[in-house]
Amino acid sequence: MRFHWQNLNEKKLGKVGSPIRHGRCWWGAHCWEWVAFKWAGFGAQIGLADYDNALSAHVKLLFFALYWHWGNHRLEYWLRDKVRRCDEKYGNGRTVGFSVHSGALWIDLWNDPMEHRSKDPRWWHIHFDPIDFLFGGTKYESKNIKTERAVIPMPEGGYPCTVKVNEDTWRRPRWPFVWKRLIRSEIKLDTPIAHPGKGENAYDCGEDAMHSLYGAYDNVLSAVMAASESVMRDRLRYGGGWNYIPESLRTLK
Repeated sequence: MRFHWQNLNEKKLGKVGSPIRHGRCWWGAHCWEWVAFKWAGFGAQIGLADYDNALSAHVKLLFFALYWHWGNHRLEYWLRDKVRRCDEKYGNGRTVGFSVHSGALWIDLWNDPMEHRSKDPRWWHIHFDPIDFLFGGTKYESKNIKTERAVIPMPEGGYPCTVKVNEDTWRRPRWPFVWKRLIRSEIKLDTPIAHPGKGENAYDCGEDAMHSLYGAYDNVLSAVMAASESVMRDRLRYGGGWNYIPESLRTLK
């Protein structure tokens, strides 16, 4: 069996770093990848016929992570048939393990990594959030503070719109105060503001447009200026330039 390896620690400006920090190696059908001196979280997992592998595993220990998989197709097909759901011709494999992230504990005892059904047994995938357990799950509420008509300024003219400023709150049943509060604005344009498409695929080579905008803007003026800035940024990024004129206006002229 042949052994070879790859340095994945590519730094900016074309410099290459030490493979000790991030690298990968193969020995036959076995592959290992490691990441060091970078936050990786905490957890461990074993995979059975998951993601086109016969077997896989990983361990994450705070600032170090090690991944392994074995690409034995004959074993993969055999395992996939053994662990698939009864009503499926081909299975997605299974995972067994645990991880700690997002302030919660996640436990997989027989998890399907590609599909979740409401009828699946709860013990297949367990989620425990200590904050939710102590204070209850968050309940979301949204209250409209202000609704105004406004005009978004653009080089070719103004675009009328409606701006709604909302106060969004999250409360917990066993916590006496508001858990989280955000002031956000939603803009809906009467007429979309055009800008060039990205041009990366056949479907986005033509003209695109902004129809609405939603973000953490606490007043009407901030929301309107953010919309104008967003469209101008896309026009400059995708080759429209400062003097870009939408196709609809060019036709009129």
